[in-house]
Amino acid sequence: MTAFIHGEVNWVERPQLLEQNVRRMTHAVHQCPWASTSIYDASADNVSCVLGVQRSTPDRGDLPGKDDTFPIAADLQLHGRDVLESQLGLSASEARSLSDEALVQRAYRRWGAGSGERILGEGAFALWDASAQRLVCWRDAAGIRPLYYHHVPGRQLVISSDLQSMAAHPAVPSTLDLAYTRALLHEGSFQHPVRTLLEGVQKVPAGHLLLFDRGGLRIQRYWDPAGIVERDRVDDSDYVEELRALLRQAVGSRLPKEGGIGAHLSGGLDSSSVALMGADLLDGQGRKLTAFSWAPPRDAVPEVEGDERDLAEAASGFGAVPLHYTLLQPSDVVDYAYRDVALRPRSTLNFEIATSRQAREAGVQTMLSGWGGDELIAFNGRGYFAELALRGRFATIQRELRLRSKIHGGNLRGPWKARVLRPLLPDRVLGLESEPSPLPAELRPEFARLLAAVEPLDHVYPRERPGVRRMQVSLLEFGHLQYRMESWAAHGAAIGLRYSFPLLDRRIMEFALSLPGRMFFHDGWKRWLYRTAMEGLLPDVVRWNPQKFDNAAEHQLRNVLRTQTDEYRKPLLDRKDSPLVDVSVLLAEQERQWRLLDASGRSQPAQPSPPVGGGAWLAFTRLNPG
Repeated sequence: MTAFIHGEVNWVERPQLLEQNVRRMTHAVHQCPWASTSIYDASADNVSCVLGVQRSTPDRGDLPGKDDTFPIAADLQLHGRDVLESQLGLSASEARSLSDEALVQRAYRRWGAGSGERILGEGAFALWDASAQRLVCWRDAAGIRPLYYHHVPGRQLVISSDLQSMAAHPAVPSTLDLAYTRALLHEGSFQHPVRTLLEGVQKVPAGHLLLFDRGGLRIQRYWDPAGIVERDRVDDSDYVEELRALLRQAVGSRLPKEGGIGAHLSGGLDSSSVALMGADLLDGQGRKLTAFSWAPPRDAVPEVEGDERDLAEAASGFGAVPLHYTLLQPSDVVDYAYRDVALRPRSTLNFEIATSRQAREAGVQTMLSGWGGDELIAFNGRGYFAELALRGRFATIQRELRLRSKIHGGNLRGPWKARVLRPLLPDRVLGLESEPSPLPAELRPEFARLLAAVEPLDHVYPRERPGVRRMQVSLLEFGHLQYRMESWAAHGAAIGLRYSFPLLDRRIMEFALSLPGRMFFHDGWKRWLYRTAMEGLLPDVVRWNPQKFDNAAEHQLRNVLRTQTDEYRKPLLDRKDSPLVDVSVLLAEQERQWRLLDASGRSQPAQPSPPVGGGAWLAFTRLNPG
């Protein structure tokens, strides 16, 4: 089930106005295939509160839920319900009668805001505490589902799952956050954990509560990845067995009882293990899972060097999982290139737009993804060797790097410099402070001057430093994970598809953060624990593959760009009057890129640059610069 939640709390305005505002927000995303929309007025004499939910399933009648004292709007899938049910002292029959939302209401009645840390699942919710006149918003530990808010101190709070809905609210300025816009244009990819491109709109951070009452707004952490205690067992096989059990638990809890289920299958460790574990669990229920690869059909792109399809087919054959390849259409490429990213984030959707469409055509409603494994449980061990150096374990470093060179080739000097010495040096020694790149040339001069007058946000991708867990925590909190999942949540809702990420299950995240560094790099292999734990689930050619490429997918993208120049031009021609972008400059840049693509030849390694400038999306935004 896909869902969006919306709401407003206001200490000044009447409930009728709030209901109108919330209905405007729901209408902003009416094109999504919603089966039901519920709006509930929880207002009292001296405060107005209206909550709304849009669902891809029929209204179940649980807004306001089983408990009118705590009406709730939720986009939620609980995991490990049995633990929460036991803590609440519920009988088996009583627990079965409660929806996930109703169970959260019971937990809040018992523990108040302290229930946040006890709730295990992926999603977000907004709960109104009528007696305390307080709105409590919760976002899951990994930030798998988005929750945005706009706060006017002393007056109101507006919340929504979607940026288009936020922009539709009359209290939210329809303007760009210029500092964020400038940073994005300088860096090309900029994913902040809290800010958005919509002025005055922020995100509830992953693993946090938002509390709003007459005293104001507070953001309160309920889950702290840095606080996980490391454990070191004598027998490494214990870690292997625990990881297998946790993966089975995480995947199993994300398999809905109804509806088609799919999974990404790239041929890499993370996606392959999730897909094959899901297929195995569904097979026990007499159901089937369908796998999808971003790579193209072989008749669209012949064999290429480093062909990811060989690995994907090895995994699908090993698990007897049907595998579908992705056939890019020109409209998919255009859709990605010209999305208004201020309101419709598009992180890593360049292939997923086509893949998701094909999945829905095949009847898939839930798509499992291995995203997040690289940062946590299948981490590559960055920070491990520098940590060993600080502990004087130089013999271990030499042994591991020598084994690594046998797997990957090369000498030992490079890894010693990059993995051992460089992480120990301070930023000032490395000279990492660099001047930002210039703004794209296609911006209108007046808009470029406006951007140049603001200070860009400072948000540098975390460099390698000593300590595996230190690196994992910094990556988890950097924002790129959440931004991708926010992008996919918004895109999936538009076509009735819900994405789920088993490797970002809180139980797996806590397990990963508790591991000693050697579990991530051992016997010359990065991701050693995960590779070892997948014995019997994945074929060895996938488990022990030292590196993976997406060359076939990139070749297909190049071919589409090369042959569909008119499709790519037309949307820009329709935006010639853009106040922010000089479209003639973009069109000239396109012509230059077409020539480069033609000159590169079809047999060259695929590393396409988008045939538009970094500010092309601004020609399509409906926001103004202020």
